[in-house]
Amino acid sequence: MRKGKVVERVAKIFDVLHRRTEMNAEDITEALGEPKGTVSVCLSYMVRTGYLYRSNSLYSVRKHSDPREVALQIRKLIIEDKAMRKERALIASRNLFSHPTPSPSKIDAAIELLKSNGYKILKPTTEFKEI
Repeated sequence: MRKGKVVERVAKIFDVLHRRTEMNAEDITEALGEPKGTVSVCLSYMVRTGYLYRSNSLYSVRKHSDPREVALQIRKLIIEDKAMRKERALIASRNLFSHPTPSPSKIDAAIELLKSNGYKILKPTTEFKEI
């Protein structure tokens, strides 16, 4: 999200919610005339920062603030989310590669078991050939 656009979008959301105290995401999206995905992401971040309240899919203003301040808080959350996703990906990659590779004898036994059950096992060469 670009900073200027976020500030503008937050200001519009506050304005719309001050005219009607509670609205659902669809009504807010329609009032802003912006894509649903863009508005719903912004609404989600505004709820997480504590500026909006969501109950039964209806949004209302919890505390009104300067849109630039809200945009700054949203930006901080985005940076935290990116860092968390990066950390999770690193942990997942460590877990993925930490398991030992099966021994060749176990692989051969698995191939024999599959063959005995009627499976054809192919291996890549220049062409696929049956083992």
